[in-house]
Amino acid sequence: MELAIIIGVVVILFIVFILASYIKAPTDRALIVSGLRKNPKFVIGKSALRIPFLQRVDNLNSR
Repeated sequence: MELAIIIGVVVILFIVFILASYIKAPTDRALIVSGLRKNPKFVIGKSALRIPFLQRVDNLNSR
């Protein structure tokens, strides 16, 4: 019984982590993910995952 509760809590924490990490960029905007790498990652018109508290996301509008 206790093992099932521990597994349930771990699964819920994993889902919350994935939801907090998910970013999606519209086609008219670029998202710049910087942090753990030397070069930033550019996300344009697609989705990506970032590491919360370790990577930063900035918006770049096309206007």
